[in-house]
Parts: sequence; structure tokens; C-alpha cells
Amino acid sequence: MPRREPWNPNRFLAVDPGLANTAAVLFDDGRIAGAWTFTSEAAGPRPEFASVMDRACATSIELLRIARDCDIDGVVMESYRDIPGHLREARLRWTTPAVCAFLAATLGAAGFPVVWQDPELVGVTYGGLRGMWASGKTGLVPGDEVLQKRGTANEHTRAAASHGVAFIDSHKAAR
Repeated sequence: MPRREPWNPNRFLAVDPGLANTAAVLFDDGRIAGAWTFTSEAAGPRPEFASVMDRACATSIELLRIARDCDIDGVVMESYRDIPGHLREARLRWTTPAVCAFLAATLGAAGFPVVWQDPELVGVTYGGLRGMWASGKTGLVPGDEVLQKRGTANEHTRAAASHGVAFIDSHKAAR
């Protein structure tokens, strides 16, 4: 049976979606308990629709497997905001929102509620955490040493973790 909102934010995946790289960080009772990065290779030289959908499908299958294996309550995902100058070419602007929608639809259909977060707001508020993690600091959030392990020490997992921390803080503030 699908899970319904509101959901308990104790065990969730925080996701930084992208066409080439998507990261997921597992939060369990406020602690970072795992991190994954999915890299998808392009089938051709340009991100045409079929190639983007193939990549989004492969990523969503992996993300859904992790969501089920980790028995999460829901997903916190970075939403998309069209920021001028952020993407190099206007013809690529559709790829990230398409991947976001594909991932959210897959997870939602499987019964995992998705909460969207504003990337700019989280970046402004929690960008300092990302910088400290990038420099190798740990102990900022319980379990954040996971972000320094080989294979998970990258900008994508740090961004996903920032979204998770922002989500936890928003729930604390709402109480």
C-alpha cells in the first residue's frame, strides 16, 4: 500500500538529481547512515530525449532499489530552478527537470512520498556545510564521516546531505 503524507522524517533519502550524476544520502534519526552516487553514461554525443530517458530510467531503478532496501519513509529531493547562466547551453535546460520528474514519478508510484526543496535556498543556508565537507571536515552532522569515504566523497553527495540537513532543520522549526 502506498505511503501517504505526512510521513515521519526519521528515515529518508536526500537526493541531488542530475543527468550525469545523481546522489542519495540516507538519513536515519538525524544521522547520515549511507551515501551513493549514480553515474550514467550518455549513449551519444548529445543528450537527446531517448538518451536522457534511458539514463533517468537506469538511475531511478537504482534509487528505488536503495529506497526499498533501506526501508525509508520518504524522499527529500532538490527541485529545479532555472538559473540564468547555470547551464552552458539553452538546449540542455530541459534535461535536469526531466530527470527530476522521472525520479519523483518512479519513487512516488512505489509509495515513497517526495518533498521538493529549493536548491537556491538550501545552497544559501547550508552552502557552508558543503564547503567544510569538501575540505575534509567531519563531525558537523552525526555520521558525516560517510561523506569522506572513497566513492562517496563528491559534490553530489555533499549537496544531497545539505538537503537532508535542511529538511531536518525545517521539521525542528515546525515543532
